[in-house]
Amino acid sequence: MIVEDAIKAFKKSPRNSFTIFLFHGVVKKFNNKNTVTNYNNKNIHLKKFKFFLKKISNIGDPISMDDVYKIIKKKQKISNRSFAITFDDGFENNIKIAAPFLINFKIPFTIYITTKFVDENEMSWADKMDYAVDKTKSKNLRIEELKKDFNLQTRKSKILFLDIIRNFVKKNKNIDPYKFASKICKKLKVQKFPRKNIIYKKADWGQLKKISRNKLCIIGGHSHTHRILSYMNNKDLLNEISKSIKMIKKNLSYDLKHYSYPEGFKESFSKKIINLLKKKSIKCCPTAISGINNTNSNLFLLKRVSVT
Repeated sequence: MIVEDAIKAFKKSPRNSFTIFLFHGVVKKFNNKNTVTNYNNKNIHLKKFKFFLKKISNIGDPISMDDVYKIIKKKQKISNRSFAITFDDGFENNIKIAAPFLINFKIPFTIYITTKFVDENEMSWADKMDYAVDKTKSKNLRIEELKKDFNLQTRKSKILFLDIIRNFVKKNKNIDPYKFASKICKKLKVQKFPRKNIIYKKADWGQLKKISRNKLCIIGGHSHTHRILSYMNNKDLLNEISKSIKMIKKNLSYDLKHYSYPEGFKESFSKKIINLLKKKSIKCCPTAISGINNTNSNLFLLKRVSVT
């Protein structure tokens, strides 16, 4: 949902509700008119982010994800519209660009980190695809799995291709997204990626440890590799969740209570996954399903509004 629409929706929300806003990144300078990099505005401009914070702060009250837990667990009344700010994946710009303004506005925020991304400054398969399609000199591409040829000569055709591929991969539990993306990048002859670019660079453990000491910041888990949890067998699922929790505790000396599901759509999690998270002492886990919440919401089925 674009910034302006998210503000309007929040203004219309009931006074006894709370909205959890979902971001990925915030950047100071970026123009994507002639590129497909960040075409879906996963990283929003700082000016829009500041505008958004000012507007929603005038409409409702900021709360943390710890507050969300208490509101639901203790059935606390909400006197006004409330909102929580969250980030997924663990981009460095969350800390370098977004955090200073959130702290200045005294707005709590939660950063849900994918531990492999942080540990290795790794790019997601989708980000690698975006970059490769943007930089390739190839004008056409055959995808055997879809039995279809794609034109890559214009920005519009490239975006259409990326949207189709994203949808195809996310709906197919038999496809390893990283192997699939690697194969396509190889076909496009793009295999070097700009991991230091502010659009892609992840926070490191030192940065996360420092920001976690701020009372306004909560660190949450977001899996180890960002694969869809519901597509995994029991062994891989246990490893995916356990490894992420262990790495956060080891590197941040952090008592992890919060988690968010990779991708977060309805089919990406299940009761089995929720029960496993509960066994690992996770208390609260939002989805990426759009909507608002109240005191009767399920702590593991919380809705969020994605802002782009």
